[in-house]
Amino acid sequence: MGKGSGRRPKEVTDEDLEEAWNRIFNSKPALDQFELHKQKVAWRDEMVKEDHEKSIKDKSDGSITDTKNIKEVKK
Repeated sequence: MGKGSGRRPKEVTDEDLEEAWNRIFNSKPALDQFELHKQKVAWRDEMVKEDHEKSIKDKSDGSITDTKNIKEVKK
């Protein structure tokens, strides 16, 4: 409200507003709402774990050199 104007007429009743509010904000999420996301995260975590294990194995076999931790051997 401003400049002394009156209140605007309501286009929606208080009951309709309350029903809509409750329908939107008072509902509980479905039990399986996040299942797809959980499956994607599990798949991604498994892929990261496999890649990590493969890189460790490759470094210990000597086929791939870990250039950050090379120690020079003095003769």
